[in-house]
Amino acid sequence: MTWRALLAALPAVLVAVRLLDWWPCDIACQGGAYYQSLLGVPVLWPALGCYLLLAALAWPARTRPAAGLLAWALAGTGALFIAVAFQLGMRCPFCLSVHGAALAAALALRPWPGRAGLAALLLGLLGANAAFHHRAVPDLAEPASTAAPAADPAAYALADRNRMRGRVDAPLTLEAVLDLQCPHCAADWGAVARLLAPAVESGRLRLVVRCLVRRGEPASRDLARWTLAAALAGPAAHGRAVVDLLGTRPGIAPGELLAARGPELAPLDAAARAHAGALDALLDHDLARIRALGPAGATPLLVLTGPDGRERGRWRGVPDAAAFAAATAAP
Repeated sequence: MTWRALLAALPAVLVAVRLLDWWPCDIACQGGAYYQSLLGVPVLWPALGCYLLLAALAWPARTRPAAGLLAWALAGTGALFIAVAFQLGMRCPFCLSVHGAALAAALALRPWPGRAGLAALLLGLLGANAAFHHRAVPDLAEPASTAAPAADPAAYALADRNRMRGRVDAPLTLEAVLDLQCPHCAADWGAVARLLAPAVESGRLRLVVRCLVRRGEPASRDLARWTLAAALAGPAAHGRAVVDLLGTRPGIAPGELLAARGPELAPLDAAARAHAGALDALLDHDLARIRALGPAGATPLLVLTGPDGRERGRWRGVPDAAAFAAATAAP
């Protein structure tokens, strides 16, 4: 077997490693769940079939022209996914490795693509574009509220105020976008809260927590509702609910979650149902604001704005302490 054949087999090996869960991929909690399946089938399976075919075609020298064309078509498909990742602000080492390996295989098997190779590249790009969408599709739920905040204004205002920390008139505002089913949020939130605490307690910073509602995660809306229901009991209750619900298993159904954590979640679920109109309206407001903040990719997303509403800092994960101090310093 030549080194070209080995390189052609590399994408298939990487996909197999992912299917065996030896290389975890967090593209879903970065907002890429829409691109994980096609017509209900996980995209890793057809990808594995294509990459195995590429490896088979690259084995004997006489079929190398066909292997080169297939490699360039797969590189075109990968180009779409890389463009989507860029637009959504996603950074997935696994995805970059697979698509990078496919491009390397194309360059090895047919270094100068020629017209046929360029046609294959374009076919792969346009085919993937047609299969998914003509533009990047973020994994954010659509508004679901049918009731205006005025239907339950007291609950809306109370939940909105109590999910904030610090003075309402603080000169700086930091909006924290959390995905309650994201392991990175669960791992980072404690350090983020400790970093923000001095500025919040001094009255200089107001912290606003906004929870993502993912269309690809059936429990995400209920989880976000429960945190707002906890806010009806006060800021401390909201803070405890956020910490308790962070790290909830992706893919779990709301009923399954209630069955597993009934005594803990039943009071929050009852409060959420009693004030469904107000809390859904507040969640929809948060979704609109999250869209306005930019790509809801990797979380936690922290956006700092000044008294004039202009952005003064943006971080994904735990901010560098020196950079955060500089961004929050006067004026």
